[in-house]
Amino acid sequence: MATHKLIPYWIHLTKKYQPEERVQLNNLMGEGTDFSVNNIIDAFDNFCSDYNTGYEKLPKMEKTLSVKNTNSNDEIIEGVLRTGRYGTGADHRNVNDDSLKEEARGADDAVVLPYYFLIVLPSDNKKRALLILEKIGNLGTKMPFEEVVSDWMGKRGNCLVHYDPVVTEDLYEKVENADRLLSLELTKTRSAKALHDQLGSPFKSYGQANEKLIFDSSTAGGNIPVNVDELKDVFFNSERSAVTIRDQEFSDGKLRIEDDGSQRTLSLFQEEVNMNQVLDFEKDDIDLDNQGHPDCSDLSEVARDFANDILDDHNEDGIPGKPLL
Repeated sequence: MATHKLIPYWIHLTKKYQPEERVQLNNLMGEGTDFSVNNIIDAFDNFCSDYNTGYEKLPKMEKTLSVKNTNSNDEIIEGVLRTGRYGTGADHRNVNDDSLKEEARGADDAVVLPYYFLIVLPSDNKKRALLILEKIGNLGTKMPFEEVVSDWMGKRGNCLVHYDPVVTEDLYEKVENADRLLSLELTKTRSAKALHDQLGSPFKSYGQANEKLIFDSSTAGGNIPVNVDELKDVFFNSERSAVTIRDQEFSDGKLRIEDDGSQRTLSLFQEEVNMNQVLDFEKDDIDLDNQGHPDCSDLSEVARDFANDILDDHNEDGIPGKPLL
């Protein structure tokens, strides 16, 4: 099964002709925008209503976007975004009875998948809102969501929407306090010619490939055998931008940790790192429906806990743990 993640972003608005000045998100009309509501949550509620009955076709991406099953209050809106890719037809194979239905899907048929989302307007800093999007493997809804929302906000409010990844400071402290260190992954980009020279005919002499070193525990449920005290100088020193192993320099790295039952992936060689949360359906107590999709209410509880971790890191009040869905 593909890995499911929750990816957080900070979003803020600016007026089209004042792109440097952030709009107060609980006073949209008072800030001189064209919105008919004052609260950004109400604006997103109107957006969801528009796309609950219809959908947007995005020809350049060959994707569609629609919304279903949303609910909101003054500070929160959550629901399901439905994103589908079209452009290529396919046969369908049933893996239980081995039957094959040829041309089951045409080039104009979109494969529509559900993606949970949560938007929170913090209690203190009203110039930004927290957006959390679900991602399935390498498939997500960020790009179609961003394009459709930006167009809608521009037309309804004469505003621009800005997205910034949520980053966490005190990275090494999170590593020190983690329950388990699950894996360390180092990546470098190499030319195919170098790989051909080193490994021979399996590689061509043109193009590029990522070479990865992955270290994890040989024991299920165990830690990777690293010295936590030594990690700081090697991977969390802000003056370092790479590490050399076996005469190879790796400038991109990720450390996966487990903290209080939740998995987090942290990027190395940065003073601040992007956050995400890897979902574990069993540990996070998430049920699946008959199509193998996570239950929205269960996802909501996990996403709210994740949101509260982020809000707490930024000295904001938390939100209730009870789902609206």
